[in-house]
Amino acid sequence: MIQPKETLSAVVEPWCEAFRTNMILQDMTAISSLERGELKHGLFSYYLLEAPQGKADANQDGRVSIRELYDYVYDGVSRHSKQVGGSQHPILRGETSGQIFL
Repeated sequence: MIQPKETLSAVVEPWCEAFRTNMILQDMTAISSLERGELKHGLFSYYLLEAPQGKADANQDGRVSIRELYDYVYDGVSRHSKQVGGSQHPILRGETSGQIFL
């Protein structure tokens, strides 16, 4: 049986390398995503959708980079999941040269 971590390595990483792109993914090792009714989304989706609205613009330059997006989603999901007794940590895969903005 293929484990989630093996699936990630076998599929996502070669794809990112071939297309020279980045991917931000929900933690593939988590048993299930944490859904919060008051958010109307799972934690990962909630923070991912919030980020482009300026909330992830850490340096306040009017743009959201992939790194800022990932840091915002990671911090929000990790903190919120811990508060509700879970453990969820988004992951970033792929490499690019220079900065990419949303």
